[in-house]
Amino acid sequence: MNKILAVDIGTASVSVAVAGIESGGRADVNKVFRYHYDASLPNKSKLLLNAISKAFNDAHKFEKNISAVRVGFSYPFFAEQRLGGEEKRKNPHAEVSADEVNNILLSAMAGLPKNFEAVSCDILSSTIDGYEVSDPYGYKGETLKIDAKIFSVNRHLKTRIEELKDEFFPVSVLRFASDRETLGKLASMHYPQKTPAVLDIGAEVSFLESQALPFGIRALERKMASSFKVGFSDAESMLRRLARGTLDYTRERAVNKIINESLSELLEPAVLGSVKNRGELFVSGAGADFDILKNAIKENLKNLYNSNMNVQALTPHTFKEKFINLGALSGGKDAVLTALILSYE
Repeated sequence: MNKILAVDIGTASVSVAVAGIESGGRADVNKVFRYHYDASLPNKSKLLLNAISKAFNDAHKFEKNISAVRVGFSYPFFAEQRLGGEEKRKNPHAEVSADEVNNILLSAMAGLPKNFEAVSCDILSSTIDGYEVSDPYGYKGETLKIDAKIFSVNRHLKTRIEELKDEFFPVSVLRFASDRETLGKLASMHYPQKTPAVLDIGAEVSFLESQALPFGIRALERKMASSFKVGFSDAESMLRRLARGTLDYTRERAVNKIINESLSELLEPAVLGSVKNRGELFVSGAGADFDILKNAIKENLKNLYNSNMNVQALTPHTFKEKFINLGALSGGKDAVLTALILSYE
């Protein structure tokens, strides 16, 4: 049985799962570690790097025979951009070479955000003298144009993770991915009939397909703390009780009102319009555990577009048949770990 280390780097915590993958593809979750950090503090970068270091160290103490390390980055630690370029070829009578394509892509990468480094590059289209070709290699012509999707991550995070991987799991294969990409593949695994959409509700920021949204569970808890004039931990406890259905009726109504008000920008027609024709809408992240969020989104889709799109939570339990044992994986917060584990090849 191969062992995989799945690492989910979020805006308020780092979560790690050690899992075994049997030959048939089913997963056995052996251990889950969680490390929280306060992103509101000035030294948040140091806190995040410390959490990642502790995650690798603790995982190594538990399991040394790791064959694959899969790391998922939440926004804003990654960027996915469509970049490219066009150049007049020095020798139009020669066949296009790999060096020419690479030179265009390297020039395009100058457009990456500051302190970001490219991890992968997928060529979306190639054009020779204005004619699109499936593959530019071997063609001749005066003008070569390349359009590509480039996935990049924060350079400091990437370097530190590579160092930790080499220190603790030197023979393992390391791969990086965005939460958006991994969750999209996970949703398609559950609903292959038509391309689904994913709304990932994080701690500080939410992501709907390619749109970053100013809404998160931590921001919600801060509003609750201010409204009820209580400490942040009390607001966090109230939200947990709401999810469990144990919050008293008066406070439940007040909290639901705050949630609905906070969703006002999220539920604008311009935002929801991007998913109105999708097969299903999956909600992941900590917000997936709140029925009021899913119900409010579904109601707005119905009112705005007369859509009866199914809105459901994307959680480890959605894929329980693919696991020998889910271990401590639970709720929408572990959807990324689930996706990383099930992406093992």
